[in-house]
Amino acid sequence: MHRARAPYSEALAKVANFSDDRGSGAGNVIANVTGIDVIQLHWICEFLNYRRFFSVVPENVPLIWRLADMNPFTGGCHYDGGCGRFEKACGACPVLESQQADDLSNAILNRKKAALAKLSNERLHIVALNHWMAEQVRRSSLLGRFDCSVIPNGVDLEEFKPIQRNVAREALGVPKGRKILAFVADSWSYPRKGFRLLLDALDSLKARRDLFLLVVGQPKRLPISLPSLQVGHVQAVTFLRQLYSAADVFVIPSLEDNQPNTVLEAMACGTPVVGFNVGGIPEMVDEGKTGLLVQRGDVQKLARAIEFLLDHEEERGTMAAQARKRAEKRFSREAQVQRYLELYSRLLAKPNEQVPR
Repeated sequence: MHRARAPYSEALAKVANFSDDRGSGAGNVIANVTGIDVIQLHWICEFLNYRRFFSVVPENVPLIWRLADMNPFTGGCHYDGGCGRFEKACGACPVLESQQADDLSNAILNRKKAALAKLSNERLHIVALNHWMAEQVRRSSLLGRFDCSVIPNGVDLEEFKPIQRNVAREALGVPKGRKILAFVADSWSYPRKGFRLLLDALDSLKARRDLFLLVVGQPKRLPISLPSLQVGHVQAVTFLRQLYSAADVFVIPSLEDNQPNTVLEAMACGTPVVGFNVGGIPEMVDEGKTGLLVQRGDVQKLARAIEFLLDHEEERGTMAAQARKRAEKRFSREAQVQRYLELYSRLLAKPNEQVPR
């Protein structure tokens, strides 16, 4: 551990991610590449060193940065928990359990500001996956001065598509005559993921004799008494397609999130989604049409929303069909690619050329 992080080691052990600006990748990642038309950044945490990279990036090449989370404009956290300190200078960081204005988060944000100060307002273009993230960018003291476009991620609609539910269930060995709830529990120990709240919601449903859980991601057994199939980490798309298609409802309990791929994949497979009304999720799930969203952190409403869809087959079937249509209309890979091509064309155009936004 870097010695600057040592005083915060206990607090950092409780969070999924807290990333420094001083990655191991040197600036010559770009300096040694020739013939570049566009530079697009994605996830650079712990890889690129901000100071080195932004000091050597070619001035005549459009620079685009697609944001996976909030880390590019915070003092280290990947989601700020609503603290809002990134709007000014960070410091006294709740994630670090710090009371000091000049703590590690403040130092990281100041170094990021110094690195990005080399760029003019027109030099960098931000891509947010949704309007929620675009609003966070506008509030940011670090990135708020740069132009920002909204381009959602797309999902492969051929890989993720509905298959017959009875076929998917038979392939998975799921008991017949059950209502099936699916969710991904990659790590339930991090508060942002909301899995403790989901467990509370499931506890209120334990009297149901027809409920069966499909749990993806967590290699350890979940502390629940409901019958379940826990499959651990899954990479094979064909298996994931079976899991989503077998489920009556997919639930995402995140308390903060950007654009979770699992929601897109479930919708593309024709599975209604239930979750909290947070982050970019409401821009994916059309409330009342492709799923149900409830107030952040309300366990009882989450349980009731799950139960409503499990018990109302007609409404569930309508939402399933609409979920697939929404994925096709708003979140195809082809639409994503086209939006990026349009952005590249606009940024590469000569000043006197008119390329529509």
